Amino acid sequence: MKNLFVVFADEKIIDGVRHYHYLNGEIYFNFNFDKFLKSIENGVIMFDIRIGVHKTGSNYGKPHDHGSGFRIKKENISELYDDYISL
Repeated sequence: MKNLFVVFADEKIIDGVRHYHYLNGEIYFNFNFDKFLKSIENGVIMFDIRIGVHKTGSNYGKPHDHGSGFRIKKENISELYDDYISL
């Protein structure tokens, strides 16, 4: 993702309807692939293989694959970009 916008909000359910109160946001610019690779090397980014087995329901015992992905803590996202703005 070349640029990323992250929004933080409180959530409340009123009469079964989900409502959000937006608190602040962060805008990240200029994704840096070298920083991404360095974050993997340093253990900041983890690679997930998301395969499991259904534990209940009609698919009980059958495998499911949610695909692989990268995981990073939100406080480390800024390490992947050259610039960011906190709103």
